[in-house]
Amino acid sequence: MKKLLVLFSSALMTGVFAQCTISGPSNLPVGSTATYSVDIDDAQCSNCHLWESHGSVASISPNAKKRAVRVTGNSNGNMTLSLAMLTPKGVSQCNKTIAVGNYATSGAAATTISRDRSEYSTTNAANCNSDFTNYSEMRKSDGIVAFVPSTTNADYKYYWETTYANGEVRTSNDTTPNFSYSKENGISSVKVRITSPNCISNFTKSYNATYWVTF
Repeated sequence: MKKLLVLFSSALMTGVFAQCTISGPSNLPVGSTATYSVDIDDAQCSNCHLWESHGSVASISPNAKKRAVRVTGNSNGNMTLSLAMLTPKGVSQCNKTIAVGNYATSGAAATTISRDRSEYSTTNAANCNSDFTNYSEMRKSDGIVAFVPSTTNADYKYYWETTYANGEVRTSNDTTPNFSYSKENGISSVKVRITSPNCISNFTKSYNATYWVTF
């Protein structure tokens, strides 16, 4: 980390090369987590990013040197998320203001989450050993989103089913699947079935109509 800071300090002394853009919701409900990433990642290495959170209403995780970070809303208020990225041509910098509040925002949170478990093999549903609790949305590129499970396990099998605004349904068996989306035809709901060695766990998450417009 110290070496990275020295590189940034040296680069900043010669001036900022360009402005970048941070992708992610501008509104974040208290207690929820969203993924923020740089739109065009032209960093000269995978760890050549430096994310910072200005304001105590939210916190960032897990690695502030990567292309993307997760931001968790802690209390009401505004915070500024900043990124300095070391590129072959110099330092690129950008900021994003995030409003944290007690609301279901127009574009930055699932509106409904439900979980149910069914018996699998000889294990009772109440003793289901699946520890999957949620997933986060990561913008991979224009029109492509990756769903990243909160926990992964080599023993789990995943089945994802996405329903779009126009009624189309797409599926994937990948642990971290990629799905396309558009402002005109966003994803309205996601169902994921997690099969562990002892049981099946079903998880459903739905999105309001404007989520993918600002994603």
